[in-house]
Amino acid sequence: MCKKLEAERKNIDIAVDLINKGLKYIFFSKGRLEIIVENDKYKLLSNGKSVLPSNISVGERNIIGPCYFFASMFQGKDDKNAFNDECLIIIDDPVSRYDFENKIGILSFLKLKLSQFLNGNLNSKAIVLTHDLLTFYDIEKIIEELQKEFNDTYGKTKQYLIYLN
Repeated sequence: MCKKLEAERKNIDIAVDLINKGLKYIFFSKGRLEIIVENDKYKLLSNGKSVLPSNISVGERNIIGPCYFFASMFQGKDDKNAFNDECLIIIDDPVSRYDFENKIGILSFLKLKLSQFLNGNLNSKAIVLTHDLLTFYDIEKIIEELQKEFNDTYGKTKQYLIYLN
């Protein structure tokens, strides 16, 4: 039983570490927003100070979501095999509620993660949906860059779908 609890604790630590890496990547800053585990409870820190989720901006709360989503896809996997499994990733309106600075960070993060998953398994696919025309063009540019990266790496073309509704 003790080994099982220790393994679960290690998985929690790995997930929190991955979420914090995502937050650091998006905000271009270590510590602007991070999660720690203290006394078996999650604690949210903003610039090193403990805060309630209700005391950070809606945009900051929304940024935790994609970080958690991508971290959860690593569950039970090591770094070497993290992207080997075939995936279908569906992302709905990824940047509609962010200010300009956070929008740049989240788009950069999405490009990184989509690249890792789509290049990690030749059969993985991604669908990105949006109703915002500017976001559509931003995602379209990312997709063009990912297609070029994929073609340069594998000598093949991979299809991507962006839906503007």
